[in-house]
Amino acid sequence: MIVIRPATYEDLHVVADIHVTSWKETYVGKVPQDYLDGLNVADRQCAWEEIFQGKTAEDKNLDIAYLNDNPVGFVSFGRGRDEGFKSSGEIYAVYLLKESQGKSVGYHLFQSAKTKLMKMGFSKAYLWVLDTNTQAIQAYQKWGGQIINDKEKFAQIGNQKIREIMISFQL
Repeated sequence: MIVIRPATYEDLHVVADIHVTSWKETYVGKVPQDYLDGLNVADRQCAWEEIFQGKTAEDKNLDIAYLNDNPVGFVSFGRGRDEGFKSSGEIYAVYLLKESQGKSVGYHLFQSAKTKLMKMGFSKAYLWVLDTNTQAIQAYQKWGGQIINDKEKFAQIGNQKIREIMISFQL
């Protein structure tokens, strides 16, 4: 059984653990291994605490997913942060533990964010995804997302340049 509920400040350790574990499970071979090895829950928890305390540009809309009473994923969302997209909603992060992938948990998290973004007055939303994360891209397309071909951004993770692409959704 999948249950989605808003995360509280007390959930941030669990969110941080899911965040770090999902990166270590999902991005092997896609980003430098030494970067993955350096990820830790304490640092991630501090970052989530800063979001919850309003010290970042991100909103603190954060839902956590439970599968059979076990926390297995989360979604973070709010107002778009990118130039030209301030009137759109943005899904800042959606992460699942490997054990919950392919079990509709991600879809339920997406639907929860979508419903709340619509209540916030948004009719469109977008997210950024690593271009090599084909499993996630396929899921987003299955949920109605469209790749925006002229929107991409590059970042450096460790010694590797990565490319993220934008996926847009009509809400």
